[in-house]
Parts: sequence; C-alpha cells; structure tokens
Amino acid sequence: MSETPEMPGSGYRTGEALLRAGDIAGAITAFRGHLAASPDDALGWFALGSALFFAQRWAETRAAYARAAAIDRAYTLGGLLRPGDVETALDPAPFLGQLPEMSMIIPPAHSGPLAVVGCDSAYFLDFGAALALSMDKAAPGWGLHLHLIAPTTPALDLLERLIGGLRAITLSFSLEHLPPALRAPEAQRTYLACLRFMRLPAILDEQQARAGRVPVVVLDADSLMRKPLLGPDDWRPPGPGGGWRAGWDVALKDSGLFPLGPLWRYSASCVGLAPTDEARAFAAHVATLLARQALTVNGLGWMIDQFALAVAIAARQTQSPAFRLGDWPDRLYRLYENPPDAALWSFCSQSKYDDRLYRDMVKLLLAEMG
Repeated sequence: MSETPEMPGSGYRTGEALLRAGDIAGAITAFRGHLAASPDDALGWFALGSALFFAQRWAETRAAYARAAAIDRAYTLGGLLRPGDVETALDPAPFLGQLPEMSMIIPPAHSGPLAVVGCDSAYFLDFGAALALSMDKAAPGWGLHLHLIAPTTPALDLLERLIGGLRAITLSFSLEHLPPALRAPEAQRTYLACLRFMRLPAILDEQQARAGRVPVVVLDADSLMRKPLLGPDDWRPPGPGGGWRAGWDVALKDSGLFPLGPLWRYSASCVGLAPTDEARAFAAHVATLLARQALTVNGLGWMIDQFALAVAIAARQTQSPAFRLGDWPDRLYRLYENPPDAALWSFCSQSKYDDRLYRDMVKLLLAEMG
C-alpha cells in the first residue's frame, strides 16, 4: 500500500522527526521505508537526499536528488550538487568569467569591516538607503559596498546624495545591467537574490588590492543595523595586537536540521567572512556553484543561494580540517523578529511591506536624511 508524506505515522513523518532530532541514520532508514511504499514521491526522494547530505554520503545524495528531479522539476535545485562539488576544489574562472560585465565605479578600499549588499534600483530606493543610514548611526568605521543592478536615474541620484551625506561610514558601489535573457519576473528575482554572492570574489579582490583584507558581512538590503556585528574582540586593524581574533572563518545563522536541510538550514541574509584564506575559498566556492547554475538551462531557483552555502560549507569541512564555522548568536542577528538588543535586524520576507514598525523605522531614517 502506498503512503503520502501527510499520513500520520508515515515513514516520511517519522524521518522528518528523526532528522529534526539529529538522528540522521534513523531518518535515512525511515525515508527509505517511505519510498519503498511510495517510490514515485519526489518530496520523499529529496528528503532522503537531504539526510544523506548530512551523512556526507555524496554519491547517494546526488542519486536521490536526481531521482526527485526526474519525478518533479520543482526539485531540480538538487542538480546544484554534482560529482566533485564537495570532494574537490572548483575552478571559478570558466563560470565567473561568463557573467555579464560589471563596473566598479567606486571600488571598495576600506580599513575596517565591510558590509556587502546587492539589489536592484527599486529595492535600493525602498530599503537599501535605510540600511546605509542605519549603519552610519550604529557602525562608525565600517564600509558599505552596494552592488546595484539595473540602475535607474532616481537610484543613482539617491546614491550620490548618500555618498555626500554619510558621515561615519564609507560607501563604495558597483553597477550591473540585467542580462536580456532574464525576462521572467521570477528569473529576475532569483538572479538578484544570488548575484551578491556571485560578485563577491571580485569585490573581495578589489578590496584586498586597495586596502588589504578585512572582515566582510554579506547582508540583505532589507536589513537595519543597531550595533556593529563585530567588536574589538573580533577584529582590529592589522598591527601590534591587531588582526583577526574571532574563532571562525565563516559565520551564519544555523537553523538546525530540517527535512529539506540544505535548502533551509543556513540563512543567506547575513553571512560573515573572516579575512582568512579559508573564507576566501568558501566565497569562491559559493560564487562558482551559483554562476555555473545560472549559466545552465535549468538556471537559478528560489532558495538556491542557501543550498549553495550548505554545499560550500560541506566542501570546506571535507577538504580542510582547519575550516571553522560560526553561528551568529541571537544578540547579534535576528530574522523577522525585532528584539531591542539584536545588532542586526533582517526582515527578508514579503511581510516587511506590511510590518508597521519596520516601515516606520525605514521612513524615519529616510526622513532624517531629508
């Protein structure tokens, strides 16, 4: 008798509970039992692949994801994980070199921590300027690099006003026009969501060439900063007693194990990169995975940036025992909620348009600029 994932007591439900509890081996067994009864359940195959992912059984992971995608194209995101993606280093040049041309109008050249944001003109007008103003108040000495996609005259005018009006942070920016092939709104949305990570290696190279390596935090444009994410115990400019002090190469918010874990486990809204070789290798891996997928017939899909983060983390953990992964504590970073003590508030969902407190904070910051 076949079973559906929604059935009480189904192997899928059992596997989901076991995976949430961290029993990866038990979850694999339960998902396999579910698929024995329902071999054409795409969600079941994808969940099995996710459990195998956390067990670091890469070949079986790829096979399960491929089976899910063959049944339902909605699961083609699993195609991001290909042979060698975790086990060996990827060469970024063939993929990053094929991305559309970008222009570093004002390249980053900053001696303190640097926040990197990517968005289109509409999003910048709605939210990006408020982020810059909140950083100017809360994080003196930081830099902000904005990668602006499909720039419009109003967005460039506002950018010029910000450059002249910010007092405590420095603002650099780069520009890019959307490829003509991206006509569908959903294709544009997913490309925009992933582009900051695809462009990150080039931004880091510019920063290093002009002012050396610094800690970098990749943010959503719809974020507001109340306090610096990094303090003197984490980073001081290189020199006597200076340099990188925090115990991680990459830091992000880990939500724990979920049935679609590689899609949901790591938030892409706030990703910290230390000024280390391990962090640079991680950034290049994420960018290469996304650029390769963007250039294929399947293209990018929603949440694929989070999937790429998970694959790159697995790759660094597999290839380098020196890699250190950190988890942002709630006192530094929160999604959705608005606690008074969190340094960064990221409201990365459509509900931000309806949240009165968030919108009022954005309007207040923009009003203060005049």
